[in-house]
Amino acid sequence: MGDFLGWGVLLREKDHIRFDLIFHSVPGKAQRIFLILSALALIIGFGASFLPTWDYITFYKIKKSAILKWRLNYVFSIYGIFLGAIIIRYTVTLIQYLNPGYKLPNEDGQVDE
Repeated sequence: MGDFLGWGVLLREKDHIRFDLIFHSVPGKAQRIFLILSALALIIGFGASFLPTWDYITFYKIKKSAILKWRLNYVFSIYGIFLGAIIIRYTVTLIQYLNPGYKLPNEDGQVDE
């Protein structure tokens, strides 16, 4: 469980595995647009699924796991926390991308001075 939540939220951007051949083949202005659009897509996509996910989690308060007798809303709540953390992380990231002083990282993940 910790890996699911931790790696998706706590890793630095340069430590994520990416398929960025197209991203690095376009000029800096287009790269910035790609970054903004991808952050918006993640915020909108995860945001749209947040309320249905919350309904699903709260629906399971009536059931318990077969062996441990834990309420299933507690078991599934980790995904709700993960979803909220991803939305917050990419909202902060989007604000950074929209900052006029933001410098794009190179292919090694380093920011050129």
